Amino acid sequence: MKKLSKRERNIVVVVAAVILLFMADRYLWSPYMASREEGQADLAAARAKQSKIIHLIKDDKANRLKFDKMIADGLKMDASEAESQMLHAFDDWARDSRLNLPSIKRERMEQDKVFGRIVFRASGAGTMAAISRFLWDVQTAKIPTRIVDLQISGRQGAKEGTDDLTMTVAISTLVRGRVPTTAAASSAVAAISGGGR
Repeated sequence: MKKLSKRERNIVVVVAAVILLFMADRYLWSPYMASREEGQADLAAARAKQSKIIHLIKDDKANRLKFDKMIADGLKMDASEAESQMLHAFDDWARDSRLNLPSIKRERMEQDKVFGRIVFRASGAGTMAAISRFLWDVQTAKIPTRIVDLQISGRQGAKEGTDDLTMTVAISTLVRGRVPTTAAASSAVAAISGGGR
């Protein structure tokens, strides 16, 4: 067997070192780095998930407090109780705002999985200040209410530039539980006299 020269030995050593480095990179370093990056990504995902869960727990506590307050403040279990509560509220809002509100009609009832929704439509007349106060009272009511639709216009026959307006508003309230969604839910009219409000 021929003895290798110094130069050939150096070439063999360099080639062997390159092969060893390649094998080490391919089977040790690269898998380790890939595994490390994957572990870091998993850790970041786990932390993000933990943060979401913590927020959900905090939100759940806050939502439970809000829900308990809504029940205490007037979320009714029965549609007829909710309807009666709304009619009294309309009367209070109209009196407080000095808005003439002669017509209030239960328009419809709707149902989702947990809550029922009763929508009332009212029409009346008054000044811009009275309408503004009425809408403020609705928005800040303790009972669960929401303005669904609102139309304001000048009263027919009123002088140009006078503060004499008509308003039609649809306001909904919630019921905890089921509401009847049949024909009985339409065309129930409750008139509240507006004189002296």
